[in-house]
Amino acid sequence: MVDSGIGISPENMSKLFTAFGMIDGSRSINKSGTGLGLYLCKNLCDLMKCRISVQSEYGKGTIFAIQSPAIEKCG
Repeated sequence: MVDSGIGISPENMSKLFTAFGMIDGSRSINKSGTGLGLYLCKNLCDLMKCRISVQSEYGKGTIFAIQSPAIEKCG
């Protein structure tokens, strides 16, 4: 998934996959949420033996990728 939002600053990267980890949303349109979405995604990926990764540049956007060993075998 790719977005062109505000991106994630390096100091906030460690909060991404933690339960209830919230990043300052002062510039965000949607300020609601529990901070569980990416935490749950990470746990589901772990259960399915997948890997989730993130690349972000603050001010430019973020890329999330999921790599699955099952898909790679079909390749």
